[in-house]
Amino acid sequence: MKLLFTVNTYLPKHDGVQFVTKYLAEGLVKKGHTVDLITRRCDELTKVEDEVINGVHVIRWKADTKHTFHKGDKKGYQKYLIEKAEEYDCMINVGTQTSFVDWMLPIMDQVKCPKILYLHSIWDFKYHRCDFDSVQNLCKKIWANIRWKIYYLRAKKVFKKFAKVIQLHKFDYSYTFFKQKYGIDSVIIENAAEKDFFDNFIDLNIKVPEKYFINVSNYMDRKNQLEALKSFLQADISEEFELVLIGSSKNQYYEQLIKYYNTYCMNNSNYKKVHFLYNIPRENIYTYVKRAYAYIMTSKWEAYPISLIESMAASVPWISTDVGIVKYLPGGVVAKKHEDIVYWIEFMANNMEIAKEFGKIGNEYAIKQFQINKKVDLLEKCIIDVLEKEKK
Repeated sequence: MKLLFTVNTYLPKHDGVQFVTKYLAEGLVKKGHTVDLITRRCDELTKVEDEVINGVHVIRWKADTKHTFHKGDKKGYQKYLIEKAEEYDCMINVGTQTSFVDWMLPIMDQVKCPKILYLHSIWDFKYHRCDFDSVQNLCKKIWANIRWKIYYLRAKKVFKKFAKVIQLHKFDYSYTFFKQKYGIDSVIIENAAEKDFFDNFIDLNIKVPEKYFINVSNYMDRKNQLEALKSFLQADISEEFELVLIGSSKNQYYEQLIKYYNTYCMNNSNYKKVHFLYNIPRENIYTYVKRAYAYIMTSKWEAYPISLIESMAASVPWISTDVGIVKYLPGGVVAKKHEDIVYWIEFMANNMEIAKEFGKIGNEYAIKQFQINKKVDLLEKCIIDVLEKEKK
């Protein structure tokens, strides 16, 4: 089959959606299919607009989203889809509220090939504590709620034109929304972890602390590493425990973390060691995670966090804020507030055998649920089902 993916982020950019799209697209290539992929330009990382990455033909388009509005070569993109669609057996459109899906909605009937909508959840309309942290945050939330509420009301008919809708989890807010608002029964394809997290290989050349909690995520407010840092420093645990934070690169939020930690150390003689790492090669991340004592995730919002299921694959117990579908995953504990995070850090640190059991339980579940090849097979089956239905 010849397939076309459209997705907001792809290599060399890194995030959860990019990661999932990458293993699905490359997995389909390995199964003998031809895969083209349209994504946004990222001139700050590469000037290449057309290249092949691991068998996937990547086309970078001028597109961006500012304050919930899309900008870029909309007409050129629509023209491309209308002219090229018949060359493809099927399209997989990743994510609503993105330029590549939203620009296609008005011309759906002119795009002459079956289309599958692959969702990584949708906008969360609920108000959370972090929305009231500042007037700016509250204004952004109110505006986005209005903007996306109108969007989803207007798009009711057009979403039904997708041959299938894929969701991450049956308890995800997005799954329920599409069922209740549009009467759409979505297909479930959960996320997966790389095979390197499942094996026992450890790179002994990588120096890591003896005992440490870890968080692997881009340095940003939504990932909320500051909460992880504060909770770890406050926890009454042995100083033999350290905290390792790994982000993709330095930025303003990274500097905020450094400033907070330095100030804390100046005012507290007894402090625990924290490592603020960045630009760590992907192949080294496997060892950092597998050797960790426990994983700590304090994000303000997630749908189905990849980093958490990677820790499960690595038999590492986890502590997480109550985000996305995390509370439905085994192998760790959910914390609803700051005091809960501190408590569970102390509990994990002081109960090694129980922590190990959490890790084992998570790993057993991950082996059954989080294998990449199974997700690729599910998507391929979904595409084949769509094509067979089109023939009837």
